Amino acid sequence: MPRIATEEAFSIPEHLAALLTLSKSTWDSLDLRLPRRSAVPGAPLYNALTDLDQGRLNLMDDNGVSMHLLSLTSPGVQMFDADLACEIASLANDRVAEAVQKHPSRFAALAAFAPQDPKRAVKEMERAIGKLKLHGFILNSHTHNEYLDDPKFWPILECAEALDRPIYIHPRCPSDQMAKPYADYGLYTAMWGFQAEVSVHCLRMILCGLFERFPKLKIVIGHMGES
Repeated sequence: MPRIATEEAFSIPEHLAALLTLSKSTWDSLDLRLPRRSAVPGAPLYNALTDLDQGRLNLMDDNGVSMHLLSLTSPGVQMFDADLACEIASLANDRVAEAVQKHPSRFAALAAFAPQDPKRAVKEMERAIGKLKLHGFILNSHTHNEYLDDPKFWPILECAEALDRPIYIHPRCPSDQMAKPYADYGLYTAMWGFQAEVSVHCLRMILCGLFERFPKLKIVIGHMGES
């Protein structure tokens, strides 16, 4: 029986460099605590995230994993300004598409996009499916503390529905409005904050009537429905 790992993070050096730059700023976002360690060239997690070839395949073989569904590691491009976010999303999609093409029986991938600019996000989504042949999309919950119930993001949802491809809402640290009670004891991580953040996001989508407006939209969440 094949074993498919469906939440397997990757990154590219340009993405990690941009996150590391943000982590050295005065911005105290909880999402920047991990890049201070993981985005440093040569760090074990840096090496693991950027390996889309034999090293990753060897680890898969060692653990009996047949395929990785790859996605750009959280928080994706959602902490950058719109221009940088669009640039890195496109570059990451190109790189992961190359890896899938090189190892089609071992890798599949979700595409990143930049919600900061919904119009350009739609173009990248269409390119990712039509040209790069990726399999769906990943969104790291809130974007600058805003959620998909905001109508300005609805062109993205309309595009996903039209393409008949799912959006996986991947966890990230709680938004600024939620952050303070989660900042201590590691609560902002997968211990609790990740699940709480995505649960709030999904409930906002449900309660605003979004799924009545987009009845064929496919949204995926993980971890037993984020608790």
